[in-house]
Amino acid sequence: MMISVILPFYNENGTIQKTIDCLKSQTTLPAEVLFVDSGSNDDTAQIIKDNINTTQEFSLILMYSGKMSPSSSINLGIKSAKHNMVMYIDCGLHIPENWIESQINKYQDSSSDLISGKIFTKGINNIDKSFIAHTYGYMNSTPCLTGSLFDRNIIHKTGEFIENVRAGYDTHFIKKIKNNKLSRVINNVNLEYYGANYADNFLKGFKKVALYSKSSSLIESDNKPIYYFVFVLLGLISIKIDLFCLFVLLYIILRGLLFPIYKSDTLQLFKEIKLILILPLTAVVYDMARMVGYLESYTINHET
Repeated sequence: MMISVILPFYNENGTIQKTIDCLKSQTTLPAEVLFVDSGSNDDTAQIIKDNINTTQEFSLILMYSGKMSPSSSINLGIKSAKHNMVMYIDCGLHIPENWIESQINKYQDSSSDLISGKIFTKGINNIDKSFIAHTYGYMNSTPCLTGSLFDRNIIHKTGEFIENVRAGYDTHFIKKIKNNKLSRVINNVNLEYYGANYADNFLKGFKKVALYSKSSSLIESDNKPIYYFVFVLLGLISIKIDLFCLFVLLYIILRGLLFPIYKSDTLQLFKEIKLILILPLTAVVYDMARMVGYLESYTINHET
């Protein structure tokens, strides 16, 4: 089976060589690898160019999407691929040696339309671990679109990835898979992040959540802005009826503690007391960043 691997990238000079080396070490090699630049301003593209002439395992292609979004880069990669069977993967991930071989075997055995893998998230410090607990789950393997294998002809049914967004395009595409009655199978092959899994300090985490929220709110099927509007409304009502202290207490218990505990490997999480103590603070930072991103998106949309 001839495979085209698509990798959108943006300022990945710290991990791009590791990504290339991981692909060279695959037990089943791809026929070509398409690196699609999403507007980098570092030397990632030069590192890729340096590898083009020295890479003999497969064809290595560098292209520029002209747009600052991974979703647009993925669409360009799918269109430009020489082969119908494509695999999309993000940079900054450690790719196991059997990734391509395992996905192909699963595809052939299951006759599914889309084969996805998982991301194992653990974090590098307590802040990173806390953000991970609130998103993917601490010490948890979560099904993800990155790393998936599919025949690009399914795009005729689903349509392309939604253009010009930095986040939410993956869940949006998965919804289109379901809506078009296409099948998706999760394979037990784990990807892992190099370095920070989400953000290693609160400022970086705030900026990332705000940026992603601003982007994902542009997707019509994203209902999270409604949930946050209801949340703020309940907070205002609690103040009006003198129950704000109860509202804050419930927020700390339900949102700050029980939610990340539910998403994570509970036994591993309870081994780290310091991590548990900062979960509520991370929830506040995360939710404030969400609201900032949504408000900014709302403001921009109404100005235009």
